[in-house]
Amino acid sequence: MREDVKVFLNQNDDDMPFSIESLGISYCDDTYHMTRPVGHINVFEYVISGKGTVTTSSGTFYPSAGDSYLLRKGEYHDYYSDSEEPWVKIWINVLGDLPSEVLDAYGLHNSMMFPNLDISDYLKQIHKIAYAEATDLDTMYDRCFVVFVKLCQFLRQTLSADNKFSDIPENIVELKQYIDNHLEENLTLDKCNSITHLSTSQTIRSFRHAYGVPPYEYLNQQRIEMAKVMLRGSLVSIQDIALQLGFTDQYYFSKYFKKRVGKSPKDYRNYK
Repeated sequence: MREDVKVFLNQNDDDMPFSIESLGISYCDDTYHMTRPVGHINVFEYVISGKGTVTTSSGTFYPSAGDSYLLRKGEYHDYYSDSEEPWVKIWINVLGDLPSEVLDAYGLHNSMMFPNLDISDYLKQIHKIAYAEATDLDTMYDRCFVVFVKLCQFLRQTLSADNKFSDIPENIVELKQYIDNHLEENLTLDKCNSITHLSTSQTIRSFRHAYGVPPYEYLNQQRIEMAKVMLRGSLVSIQDIALQLGFTDQYYFSKYFKKRVGKSPKDYRNYK
């Protein structure tokens, strides 16, 4: 078999709330077999082609082309490729306590498979950041963490659309999903209406009925939640957090954050 792998060595992982152990693309054959009696990492994988078997503490599943799966830290991991149709897959292995906390926060408590769900764009983004030669390790981890959180949000909203929010009109769910995936963008009413194919008043009324707040207020709520995660889980500067989340400047972000949270971003980051 062949693997294109990048491994991160000589790092003090005990001091890092989030780090990458390794990532890569595996071109498997009938010899591919991985076993971890107690997984020390959280693993995300997307199957590009082929099929195989995964057994964890949470059960056994059979990922094939187009499927994604999550292996949770602390569980038993055993997985191998089919001998006749071996996997080709893209993956990341993440270390630290923070990934588990984020996964739990988004309801991803166990190892699981996501049938016909393509997470490869998120994994490719993390690969691209990790391979950028000019990026120092701390900055690389901070940028990867932002994408990691977006991946968890994407999975949470997918599970929610399949279950909890199944009674909400599809166009309103689609608008929510668009907002969740574009926190850094300015949200206009024209954009909302183009997604829902409703008038402005109907869009606002329907979204409020489904989620309790109008679309723009929901966007700001999600921005603040993302900011809280970034402040506690990374060393990204407050200015960069503001810019990455679509705020016009650091001053406005800090003022708005304090109004919503009760602490300034700096105080929230340093609060024990």
